[in-house]
Amino acid sequence: MSNKILIIGLGYVGLSQAVLLHKNNNVHVLDINTQKINFINSNKSPLEEKEYHDYFSSNEICIKGYNNLEDIEDDYDFVLICLPTDFDTEKHELNTGLIEEYIEFFISKTKSKIIIKSTIPIGFTDFQIQKYSTNNISFSPEFLREGSSLNDVMNPSRIVYGPKNSCSLEFNNIVSKSLNHSNYKVRFMESVEAEAVKLFSNTYLAMRVAFFNEVDSFSLQNNLNSEKIISGISDDNRIGMFYNNPSFGFGGYCLPKDSRELSNYLINQNSHAGLINSINTSNNERKKFISDYILKKSQGLIGIYRINMKVNSKNFRESAILDIIKMLSDSNADFIIYEPLINDDNFEGCKVIKDLDTFKNISELIISNRIDENILDVKHKVFSRDIFKTD
Repeated sequence: MSNKILIIGLGYVGLSQAVLLHKNNNVHVLDINTQKINFINSNKSPLEEKEYHDYFSSNEICIKGYNNLEDIEDDYDFVLICLPTDFDTEKHELNTGLIEEYIEFFISKTKSKIIIKSTIPIGFTDFQIQKYSTNNISFSPEFLREGSSLNDVMNPSRIVYGPKNSCSLEFNNIVSKSLNHSNYKVRFMESVEAEAVKLFSNTYLAMRVAFFNEVDSFSLQNNLNSEKIISGISDDNRIGMFYNNPSFGFGGYCLPKDSRELSNYLINQNSHAGLINSINTSNNERKKFISDYILKKSQGLIGIYRINMKVNSKNFRESAILDIIKMLSDSNADFIIYEPLINDDNFEGCKVIKDLDTFKNISELIISNRIDENILDVKHKVFSRDIFKTD
């Protein structure tokens, strides 16, 4: 008999879970975005990502969507909370208010088991379990990449649960029946340990990006070949030729937020964490270095080509290029933007050019965090640190 599952939140995490689980279960989704729910109920992808469009167009997706909590049904076996948790810069912590509201609702009014997929502070799950004296709550983090989240969720390297209770054991059994392969690790641990795995994992990735960006800054500053230096470092098998492509800085929804959350947690605990506390400082210094380098290099109109995070991503939340744009604006630089995702004629006070050929013709210097085939014909104008053409 299939399980009845409600997924709250239709971002990358929620949608990937819905697509994964719908094959063997009765899946419903809840999201306040009316357009997303209309897409789901019309068997269309609510996210503008190629992998999702391809999947929805070639498969019959039987997922029922709701906009309002009062409209959902009341007999779900599992509720997956996949809501974003923004970092509150005033309180210096993740905002979990909405997650807490949903936990209270489903624990007090239903018998549903709750799986938290959202990124949460260390200690959050255990606090909720003790607060409601229940074993029907578990945390299971996701490790997804923008642009490949569907592939990542269907082909995981590992699945983490905390704590090891009936909730996590039963859900793991459900998930295992929907994955593309069985060559992955399942790790059960205390909830605090699972929460730490999520935050330390993303912070390590942020650290690795920051490290190779510092190598690249050194190379630029001294007129050296960054590709040769990074390749020579990465040829060491202990380091590896991966996740080493320089950029204008790490960004996106996860790495900045999660590294700040972990750093703040460790500071409050008086933990020895000098390395972790320096990661965001390094990232800010990198963006300032890139901005200054562009200003020195530019002798005319600067063209910003794309502000999305990655080549295959339609998302530009906290993209590093946004900070570069602000720094250029504060320096009164003359620049324009080409970004098909922006419908307006202006973005952050800057003119948006709709026609790519016009953009390329009038730009004296083109700035691109990641290079694609559309600007290869004007490569002599392009400034990018996309050395290895990988994310």
